[in-house]
Amino acid sequence: MNDERQQASYRFYQATIDVLSKHIAVIDASGTILAVNKAWREFAQANGADPDAVSEGVNYLDVCDQSAARGEADAPVAATLIREVAAGEREAAMMEYACHSPQEQRWFKLKITPLSADDPLRIVIAHENVTERKLSQNQIRLHTLLLASVEQAVIATDLSGAIIYWNPFAERLYGWSSAEVMGRSILEVTPAESSMSQAQEILSRLMKGESWSGEFLVRHRNGQIIPIHLTNSPIRDETNQLIGIIGISTDITERKKMEQALRLSDVVY
Repeated sequence: MNDERQQASYRFYQATIDVLSKHIAVIDASGTILAVNKAWREFAQANGADPDAVSEGVNYLDVCDQSAARGEADAPVAATLIREVAAGEREAAMMEYACHSPQEQRWFKLKITPLSADDPLRIVIAHENVTERKLSQNQIRLHTLLLASVEQAVIATDLSGAIIYWNPFAERLYGWSSAEVMGRSILEVTPAESSMSQAQEILSRLMKGESWSGEFLVRHRNGQIIPIHLTNSPIRDETNQLIGIIGISTDITERKKMEQALRLSDVVY
């Protein structure tokens, strides 16, 4: 009767972990794999490995140590974390690591959690695919670096006109750091006093989803008036809803000086 109950309990336990999308293995304190789920076996097979060679009976820590000996940088970190959890030095542990294939870039999150109710100790090793988030983060980081390297002031605001992005060149053009202007109204920071009514009109048009481009007078933090060429565009999300405004400012002080010099030379001659 006890054997039947144990078998029923095991089947329930296995069915439970099989429905999870994370790749899961349960190990004992020595690192020996006691059980894996369906996602674990399918991932092994999809990547050209024999599922049985990386499942029950295999020592997970030995595999990590072998990978470390081949120079895989994340393997010794994972092994150390598992050993610390097994020794009770950590309640749980987590890390992210790259696991690229010849066809694609992939990243996973490894979570190591002891089953506190179990005696002897059992540890759940869960690998979650976080590639989509990682690629999105990398893309955002790339866009941020690109905007930071642009030799023009790039400023974004929300629909109320509050500043939500201020690139390094904007700091140089206007004299305010990003931290100082974040959340402030664009009308408080950039327009020259003589351009205020024009700025309000432009902002009103942008709120309706229209773009605007032209020459505009702004002020530096020190009060200096600077002529710029400004291009403002609405920002829309994937559903075409208006969510903000982006403006690109170019200092045209030297161009205006040259234009004035040409006009003066025409008068002289």
